Amino acid sequence: METGKYADFYYADKILTIVFNALEVTEKLFDDYLTEMVDFYDTHKEKFVIIFDGRNSKYLPSSLRVKQANWMKKNELRIKEKCVGNVYLINNIILQAVLNGILFVNKPPVAYCTASTLEEAQQRAAEFLQKG
Repeated sequence: METGKYADFYYADKILTIVFNALEVTEKLFDDYLTEMVDFYDTHKEKFVIIFDGRNSKYLPSSLRVKQANWMKKNELRIKEKCVGNVYLINNIILQAVLNGILFVNKPPVAYCTASTLEEAQQRAAEFLQKG
């Protein structure tokens, strides 16, 4: 369900699923998303996994990709303290390869993997939680 936000957050059973909406992202929408990320980290005491559901997302401009990388560096300790892994859900094999290349160069502060279906993403998230 699209809400006019860049991303919607759903949390259950220690898994945060962030669903990126099929809309053109603006700097304001992206800033709101990053603020919501910080709020989530700050209000949840238990460790969790994030599924980034990018199946419907549109292209993210380079300026916002840089902003995302800077946000991750700034919040690295917060991320490492609470998040045990990231699953990037992308159902396009070419985009998965591109993402893997980007993540190889700019490694996230926690373990990560890609998945092509929601079921696979949930299974991988459960595996990250088991490893703790």
